[in-house]
Amino acid sequence: GEDWRSFCERMEALDARVSVELQKAERLAEAERAAAVADEKLADVRAALGVVEAQLAALLAEAGVESFEAFGRALQMEETRAVYKAKFREAERGLRTILGGFWDQETLGELATGELAGWEGRSVACREQAADLQAAGREFGERLGEKTAELRALETSEGIAQLEFELAQYESRLDAARDSYAELLLAGYLLDGAMSGFREAHQPNVLRLASGWLGETTGGRYTGLRASADGKDLEILGTSGQVLTEEALSRGTTELLYIVLRLALVRDYAQRGLRMPMIMDDILVNLDPERAGNVARLLMRVSREQQVVMLTCRPEVLEVLGEAKVVELGRIGF
Repeated sequence: GEDWRSFCERMEALDARVSVELQKAERLAEAERAAAVADEKLADVRAALGVVEAQLAALLAEAGVESFEAFGRALQMEETRAVYKAKFREAERGLRTILGGFWDQETLGELATGELAGWEGRSVACREQAADLQAAGREFGERLGEKTAELRALETSEGIAQLEFELAQYESRLDAARDSYAELLLAGYLLDGAMSGFREAHQPNVLRLASGWLGETTGGRYTGLRASADGKDLEILGTSGQVLTEEALSRGTTELLYIVLRLALVRDYAQRGLRMPMIMDDILVNLDPERAGNVARLLMRVSREQQVVMLTCRPEVLEVLGEAKVVELGRIGF
């Protein structure tokens, strides 16, 4: 009636809204991936800054100083030492000139007490070392200038500021996406509950009858039947709420399912005024004794309102049927 059409229209509107929200969730997921890419780029930039800082620290350690100021002082000291060494050599030459003819073995012996030869050797080595240090100092100064310029360029780069701005935007959109996802999840849960309740309340009479008889004949292991959401398959409900399909059932349970469905179909016709006899051929052979007894009692109850004819060649089936009227047929030959 009108309530049904109104319900369907509301369900269609809700379904359309869920579809729109899912599309939003997909776009937000893309935004999250873009944010992840931005995070990776920012991490790369920060890693590059760390590498530059590590290289600067290594250069200072190689020079044996802890800071740029200490390096400048060390370089200045080396330059001062070189100046004094030059003055020392100049003084030595002046001394030779002054001694003139007195520059003999005795004088050299006296000078030897002051380890003059060692001084001269160390002076040469110091001059060479000073030259090497000056060259290294100049090279270090150039490299230090380059790395400092790179560091300042990275610190003032517009790309980093832009990435940080984009990251803040993505984080804001991600927060909004989490809220939307929670709303969609709740809406989906409510929609599933509403659809499940609707299917159970409006399932055909045949399924209602078969549901009760399935629980009765299986000793309560299965509690009901219902059509799937698309109406194409049959779903079997377990005691703990699990939903099974026919493929998940054993052969005996599957045959039991078909028995109660056929009984329910015949009962539904009878309730609408169309009664017809039921003829069954050895339907209990694949059931265990307990379920066979349950089905037999159900058949006896159904037979009070409707004629049921069951064919069997197994004597043990007669014991299960109990009070049923038995007609023995002679051997049929051809």
